[in-house]
Amino acid sequence: GGHWSRCRVIVASRPPEYDDYDEDDGLEAIDRLLGEFANGDDDDDDDGTECYAVSPVGDNPHKCTLIYLHGLTLHGEDYLDGSSHLPWAIGDEYAPGLRAVLPSAVFLPQPWGGQVPSWYTYVSQDSNAVGDESTLTATRERLLEYLESEMELLKGEGHRIFLGGCSQGCIVALDTFLREGPRLGLGGFVGSLGCLPSDELGFTGADAALEDFIRSEQASRRPIWLQCGLEDEEVPWKLVQQSLVRVKGRLPGLFVRELEGYGHDIEDKEVEVVNQFVRTYASDAYYEHSVELDDGEYYEGWFDDIGEDIGEDIGFEIGRDIQNGIIPGYNV
Repeated sequence: GGHWSRCRVIVASRPPEYDDYDEDDGLEAIDRLLGEFANGDDDDDDDGTECYAVSPVGDNPHKCTLIYLHGLTLHGEDYLDGSSHLPWAIGDEYAPGLRAVLPSAVFLPQPWGGQVPSWYTYVSQDSNAVGDESTLTATRERLLEYLESEMELLKGEGHRIFLGGCSQGCIVALDTFLREGPRLGLGGFVGSLGCLPSDELGFTGADAALEDFIRSEQASRRPIWLQCGLEDEEVPWKLVQQSLVRVKGRLPGLFVRELEGYGHDIEDKEVEVVNQFVRTYASDAYYEHSVELDDGEYYEGWFDDIGEDIGEDIGFEIGRDIQNGIIPGYNV
């Protein structure tokens, strides 16, 4: 498709001498390849969209994909910081079987003046609601194109595809996950500083999509990890709570983490939750052996212990089984 043809393709692999790497080298190998990308023809109808894809290469098989969206004013390239310790960066958390798709939002005019990278135009400066619905529609279509492209790469195995994001990117990615998850069989969602989208917030069709998602026995049990700052003034905790009232007791896969003392800047908590999520639900991307636990041990108290490196203790069996479309503790 048009968007995908303009995606910069960046490759990363675990080199043979990986054990000698200093973790501060981070994405040094990728940085050397930033100039090597596949772009579509430069035509007059180029809509200015850009996307980075960090892919496994060589003998590293493509096991799963995470499509991850940045927040307002940011850029997909911001997640290529080698010091980030994200799972697509070469370092201690590197997952050689993971493909990360990191789109950049287009510049959109906002009601407070100026243009900034944004997934939609806001209705006002003090609201998270959508202003110009056509801007959201364009983003939805773009994300669907990325999903369909990844479905092709993974031979239709939607459970290997995950969505996530931060702030505005979290809300928009969750909107797409709820809309497309049941049809494509998507694997799960991980996000920070967002809330459930709704028609009231200008996400037309979101309420109906949520009800369809809940009615799908398989989709409703897929993991949705959401963490929010209790002191956040940009996406207030009160707004998050209000958005969750509709799903109380109805969405078995939903886990919400409350970050006490944090506002809209959650520092390394975003990286923590992404790493933990990928290790839990796509563990074979790390080529590690499975650790077998009782089903009840998979999820209990994970939010309380997220600061600890529990990835080494749990989750690998989930990652192996999810490739067969079976999620322990989820499927009835």
